Amino acid sequence: MYKSATNSTYLVDVKTIRVNIYDPQTDIWTVGATPPFKLHHFQAIEYYGLLLIAGSMTGNYPAEPSVDRIMIYDPLSDTFLNGPNIPRDRVRGGAGCVLYDGDIYIVSGTTSGHQDGGHQPWFDQYNPETNTWTRLPDAPRARDHFHVAVVDGKLYALAGRRSGEGGQVFNS
Repeated sequence: MYKSATNSTYLVDVKTIRVNIYDPQTDIWTVGATPPFKLHHFQAIEYYGLLLIAGSMTGNYPAEPSVDRIMIYDPLSDTFLNGPNIPRDRVRGGAGCVLYDGDIYIVSGTTSGHQDGGHQPWFDQYNPETNTWTRLPDAPRARDHFHVAVVDGKLYALAGRRSGEGGQVFNS
C-alpha cells in the first residue's frame, strides 16, 4: 500500500499481480491484464508501442527462476504474449535491459534469484527484426537489481548488487 501525491491509497494484491496503468492526463490509475505467470525483477522497454520484458524472474523468493523468453505486453489490447526465447545458456533475471538503435541489450543479471553464486557479467544483443542473438564481451562487473541507460551512445549500468553474496541478500 502507498499514498500518492494526491493522498489516494493504492493496494497491491501480491497473489494476483496485475498491470497498473496510470493516465497522467486524468491522473487516474486503472488495473490491466494479469500476466500468464508472475513476472518481476525486470526493466521493461518500449518497442513500437509494445512493452518488452527481458531478463526477468518468476516464482517466489528467494529461489526465483529466470524467465526463458522475452515477454510482450500490448497496451492497446491489454494482453501478454510469449516473445522469442533467450538462448538457454544466457537466461537470467534481475538484468538491465535497454533499446538502442533498434536492438535490445541485456546486461548482467543473476541465474539464482536472491541466492548466492548466480551473478553474471553477461552482455547480449538481440535484433528483433532478424531474431538473432549476439554475445558481446562481458560487462566489467557482475551485478543484478539495477538499471541501464544509453546516453550519447554509451551504455551505463547504474547501481545494483550481487544478491546473496556471502549469504547476504540485501547487504551486497
